[in-house]
Amino acid sequence: AGTGPVEMAILNAKLPSGKNVAFIGPVASYYEYTTTNFFRLTDEEWKESYLEKALRPAWTKLYLTDAQGNRSTGGPSLMTSIGEPPVSDPILPESRLMATNYPNPFNNGTLIQYNIPADLTNTRVRLTIYDLRGKIIDTLVDEKLPPGNYFTRWTGIDSDNRSVASGIYFYSLTAGQTRFVGKMQLIK
Repeated sequence: AGTGPVEMAILNAKLPSGKNVAFIGPVASYYEYTTTNFFRLTDEEWKESYLEKALRPAWTKLYLTDAQGNRSTGGPSLMTSIGEPPVSDPILPESRLMATNYPNPFNNGTLIQYNIPADLTNTRVRLTIYDLRGKIIDTLVDEKLPPGNYFTRWTGIDSDNRSVASGIYFYSLTAGQTRFVGKMQLIK
């Protein structure tokens, strides 16, 4: 978990007496990434490399609004009363995998950031590195994952723990039947 810029929060609540009251004050913004193999970013890596590209978890849509006070859609909902459900068109889930790596090109290592959307929950996720000829260099992730934002580091080492040569490499992120491919360059 990481924090970002301080933001202003306005919370409305009804007191036990029945009186409505608003609370106003500063709050820290919240972002999260899940890593593999207990990898932790330093504060400098977080600030310099990821905060600008960070995504907020879907549950933050429960309380975030835009400048006009409109709540974001597409996130989870919070039951606040019991009544007839609204009549609306069903929202179809969208399987969109996204990934990026930074730095690119890289020398000592690169962090590959990726997301698993909610509709691909608990599908087998594979993050595999390939060379230009399509040969598998290493598989960094091969497990079922819950939805969220993830990242893992690749240091230019193959599955036999040998350094690979400078050149172009591809990372392939697969979750279920959905696939994303990205390109990166190793310079030694």
